[in-house]
Amino acid sequence: MKKYITTFLIIAMGISILILFNINQKNNEMLDKYMKESVNIKSVPKNIDSIVFENQINNIQIMRYEYILERAQEEMSPDCKDKLDTIMSEVE
Repeated sequence: MKKYITTFLIIAMGISILILFNINQKNNEMLDKYMKESVNIKSVPKNIDSIVFENQINNIQIMRYEYILERAQEEMSPDCKDKLDTIMSEVE
């Protein structure tokens, strides 16, 4: 009877170890998948920051062009103003 109990315990421990290795492998795969996703998530704020920075640069350029156009309209002759107004109305 004692022989059977030790044999049963050895077989049960072997099966338990195999099951634990299988669970460990699945957990490692899930962890790798999570790490890849977290790297992608970490890069999102950098992309958003760069887009916001580009937007600020574009806004500054637009403000410069508007300032130049306003200044040019103040200093233009009436004929040039009429032509500029015509061009601006066609573009918009």
